Amino acid sequence: MKKRLLRYAAPFFLGALAALPLAIREIALLSFFLWSPFAYYAKTALTKEGIKLRHVYLRALFFFQGYFTVAFSFFWAMYPLDFAGLETAASIAVLLAATILLPLLQAFFAAFPMVLLAFMGKKKMFFFPLSYALSFASLVTLAFYLQNFTWMGVPWASPAVPLASTPILAQSASLLGSPFLCFLILLCNALLSEVLDLLRDDKDRQARFALIVALSLFFSNLTFGAIYLQKKPEGEAIKIAILQGNSPIKDEPSSRVLFDRYFALAEEAAAAGDVNLMLWPESILHHALENDERRKEYFSDIAIITGATQIVGAFSAPENEEDTGGYYNSLFVFLPNGSIHETVYHKQRPVPFGEYLPWPHLFSTLIPALTEINMLSRDTDPGKDSTVFVLPEGNIGALICFDSIYPSLARGSVQNGAELILLSTNDTWFDGSFGKALHLSHAKLRAIETGRTVVRSANTGFSAVIDIHGRPVSEIPEDEAGYVTASVILTNEATLYSVLGDAF
Repeated sequence: MKKRLLRYAAPFFLGALAALPLAIREIALLSFFLWSPFAYYAKTALTKEGIKLRHVYLRALFFFQGYFTVAFSFFWAMYPLDFAGLETAASIAVLLAATILLPLLQAFFAAFPMVLLAFMGKKKMFFFPLSYALSFASLVTLAFYLQNFTWMGVPWASPAVPLASTPILAQSASLLGSPFLCFLILLCNALLSEVLDLLRDDKDRQARFALIVALSLFFSNLTFGAIYLQKKPEGEAIKIAILQGNSPIKDEPSSRVLFDRYFALAEEAAAAGDVNLMLWPESILHHALENDERRKEYFSDIAIITGATQIVGAFSAPENEEDTGGYYNSLFVFLPNGSIHETVYHKQRPVPFGEYLPWPHLFSTLIPALTEINMLSRDTDPGKDSTVFVLPEGNIGALICFDSIYPSLARGSVQNGAELILLSTNDTWFDGSFGKALHLSHAKLRAIETGRTVVRSANTGFSAVIDIHGRPVSEIPEDEAGYVTASVILTNEATLYSVLGDAF
């Protein structure tokens, strides 16, 4: 019994170990090492003769369950969910679903590539040097990449994400995207596991070769980063202001207090200098703007008084024929003359269980509490494309919150002509956890991949201007009301990734 328990407890522990850089930004460098115990375990245990493929799958399932359990553990910072109207029992049920069932859903699909890896081992397909390392890195990278598709796969916890905290190691994302960084990390880990396995078999020469290749990959990536960090964007500069009203979800001020606060912040930012654009957080207005003439006048007045274009997060229920029946989380543009720009950006990736309920009949039956956590009056619909605002200042791309964890959406903005990317979000759900910093890391990767400055406004932080190398150059302290102004470059230069996309 103990031996059987160890067979599944060991991979779970190795998965939790590999996920530590996601939760602890300071150890991002260890991403290049912490997967190697599992890569060694996979080669020596999962690919050996005699083990049945279903047992391989189960052990891989426990590994990824451990990995994603750590990655999604930030949900516990949301307890209690009284702000969502949930009682204690319902709150615990929801959080258990988020930290056990959600990781299980991710692990269910991620474990399949390990079965293929085991099958290859059984068929003696690792017959040339480093073939196991290449296969391991390729298949696990594929598992993470496929999370970009359907609501069930959430690309929140790729091994590449922690590297955003160490920009010199993340610049290769400008070449082939964050999947390439993921592959590079996993390949280095798998090569180190090969070194251990070869030394165990007294194959010292081959072990040295594998170690040299691993070190060469790491230092080549480091060298490229050091060189690429010297690159400066070319283009016109505009001045932009970020507003952070600091309205915690568990202690939200009245609507009047909040809007008075933002009015004051906008006036202060305008007084600081010739500001062209001001960016507000996501859904500052909790209902459809089209139905609220008073708030439209409020935002128009701010645009006129400050002389700056206002990019405002609100909900939208457009009444034109094409969008009849739609309800969106959106960004509106108020011009300095007080008019509303005809272009509206609609969030392309609404948050499952937060903004809409997938498979409502199933989940309302299995976990009724999940139907209560969506605090909106109705489900939101996904936007159809990466809308770009064509403004006198330039072509401005937009993302909202969850959009930023999908590389294709930021790339879509650039393909549509975006010279700058605005990101409006509300991360109060993550207050008190590493989830807030992890979400910021995705924005940093989008900046590197696209070669565009990303301007991020978040209700309680992190609000920042992120340069093309993923470095915050201006920030507002977390959990404080305030603003910052910064001069940003609008550029139309293309990175290799913005041209090739996910060809890698």
